[in-house]
Amino acid sequence: MRRIGDHYRIPEGDHRSWQGCNLDLTGVTIDGNMDFTDAVFSGGSVDFTGARFSGGRVEFGSAVFSGGIVEFGTARFDGGIVGFSDATFSGGSLGFTGAVFSGGSMTFEVTAGPAPVGLLAPVGTPVPSEVRLRTDWLPPGS
Repeated sequence: MRRIGDHYRIPEGDHRSWQGCNLDLTGVTIDGNMDFTDAVFSGGSVDFTGARFSGGRVEFGSAVFSGGIVEFGTARFDGGIVGFSDATFSGGSLGFTGAVFSGGSMTFEVTAGPAPVGLLAPVGTPVPSEVRLRTDWLPPGS
């Protein structure tokens, strides 16, 4: 997993053999640390559909999502910490449709750009306490 994170941090213009490629982590269980700090997601897709985050820390701090697709649909977040501090969402797709939050924590408090797809709870349903969002992303009255 560390090697995967390292490849996404190689500066643009350098040899990035996986940039624009697809990475399928469908159904994987992540119970340790995984570091995507400063990663650039600008093409291809990274698929965490159905993944289970049950421990450790998965860090997307200062990552840039400017193209491509990063998908967390139907993923389960029931332990550990997932952080998006200082991440930038400026294009492409970052989705959490159908994700289940039942433990651990996830933070989006210091980010730039629009809220990821599927992250906000339906009207009348509170955002799970494990998820900390930017205040301007919260539904009115939250």
